[in-house]
Amino acid sequence: FKLEYNGRYTFSLEYGADHYSWENSDDAPLGGGDDPWQSLHSLSLGAGYNGSVNERLGYSVILGVESGFEKEMGGSFSPSLFAGLHYSLSPEWMIMAGPVVSLAPYGEIQIMGMAQLMYFSSSVPGLSAVIGMPETSISYALTSSVTLKAFGTLDSGRYRLANDSDVKEKGYLDKLTVQTGLSLELVPVEGMT
Repeated sequence: FKLEYNGRYTFSLEYGADHYSWENSDDAPLGGGDDPWQSLHSLSLGAGYNGSVNERLGYSVILGVESGFEKEMGGSFSPSLFAGLHYSLSPEWMIMAGPVVSLAPYGEIQIMGMAQLMYFSSSVPGLSAVIGMPETSISYALTSSVTLKAFGTLDSGRYRLANDSDVKEKGYLDKLTVQTGLSLELVPVEGMT
């Protein structure tokens, strides 16, 4: 589930849950013969500001906090900051880049770069594409309020394991995954998906 508002000010709220089925948990290198975990949950909240220096050059600053957990949320919060520049190469092409800095619940600082080349078709209204990190996608607006999107993302997450985890009690799991999919985005109010 994801709720997002994009304008001069931005806001996002997202919840996700991944559920796991372990067929041969006895053979898994984690968990001591038991299922390492059944499900992992993530909750994130972000707020930001988009500004412009001139007609072609702009900037974005986003503050966020994310919680990744197996059962208990305590000790799972991770704040983050994104600061990036975007530049319009033409009416159809834009480039954006910047770092994302986050602080893990266990004190480690992680820095990840983000760069994207964006295309907004003038010959096919509603068609747009993004190539880059952490997402590559192609979208087509079916109507002014419904968009179909095919995507591939590189997703990283930190999860606090359960107090009684067989892997590591109150430990942490860093997970890096590639996700692909097809989504239908609804825009109930201009700027909100």
